[in-house]
Amino acid sequence: MTNTQSPTTTEILASIPPNVTDPTATADAYFPINKLVGTWNSPASTPTGYNVMPVPAGNKQMQTSSGSDDWQNKNFYYYEEMTFTAPGEAPNRGQFFQQGCYGLTYEQRVYFAPNTAGLGGLNYQPAVALAKENALVHYENGLWLHSQFEAQPEGAYGATLPYPPLDPNTGQPFPVPTPPANPIVKQVSVPHGNSILALGTVTNIDGLPTHNVGTLNERPFSLDSSIPNPAIVLQAVVDDLAAIPGKTFKTTLLSVSTDAASGGSVTNIPFEVGNADVSGYEMDLWIIEAFDSPTSTIPSRTILQYVQKIPMTFFITQSPAADGEGSDGIQETFYHITANTLVKVPGA
Repeated sequence: MTNTQSPTTTEILASIPPNVTDPTATADAYFPINKLVGTWNSPASTPTGYNVMPVPAGNKQMQTSSGSDDWQNKNFYYYEEMTFTAPGEAPNRGQFFQQGCYGLTYEQRVYFAPNTAGLGGLNYQPAVALAKENALVHYENGLWLHSQFEAQPEGAYGATLPYPPLDPNTGQPFPVPTPPANPIVKQVSVPHGNSILALGTVTNIDGLPTHNVGTLNERPFSLDSSIPNPAIVLQAVVDDLAAIPGKTFKTTLLSVSTDAASGGSVTNIPFEVGNADVSGYEMDLWIIEAFDSPTSTIPSRTILQYVQKIPMTFFITQSPAADGEGSDGIQETFYHITANTLVKVPGA
């Protein structure tokens, strides 16, 4: 299905609810992930989420510029709901001080959009089957953590020791430890049999973010030029926000990945290793706060945007293994990319 007209975003902007006050219990050590507490959703009527999801398909030969590759597009608009709660701290005890892990549990549910025109005027490739419209396509849960070094109890349950800790030989304080290089952690549990541990950083932006909407060079984009960059839907919202008179914006960017430098990792069940092996994970999540004037300190609106990038290795031109958990084909890496804008549900 091809959309010939890009929808307006008036509905999207009008639906942004007032900011919700987060629980005070999550204020200090949780900062800045305390800004996520609550329930967020995106609309089904004019969907703001776009998904590029190449999938293996050994029983469907698709001719591409690289030859006969056993894969196909599954690119579509979607809508979703995310909920974040703050149950408390889970400290990691050390020898003289501990690492406090302040965690938010989250749950995400994603639904096929009903083939309606979406933000940015992108295409469904192919159209969502009628029986799948508004059906659940993905769900996951996990944790967002903010970690920091802090004092720990003396003994198992004793009084809290000083921080920085004291050198037992001299009685003088140790030097303050260097803060963790990657204090933000996302733990993901996906019901395909994937577990992801991604670590990263916080960046503060004075104003709105700018999204990369240029041509992407990875597969499948390099094999099919009609596949759009999902970030187009993010920039469409940013452009409309920038046009609102009298508003100022501040953005908090959480960037996490599983690359070797961060210390993250991915684990997959054997079937996934042999058929669509997830080898990494990257996510940028922007928390955009709108203020009614440059002197305002409390945001009047909060908006959540993200782009997620997952490399998956397919065995193409393959002969299936007898146990279904491996193949003797050629390995090629494709990228599964999703992007969406959500707003906080009032009172959540």
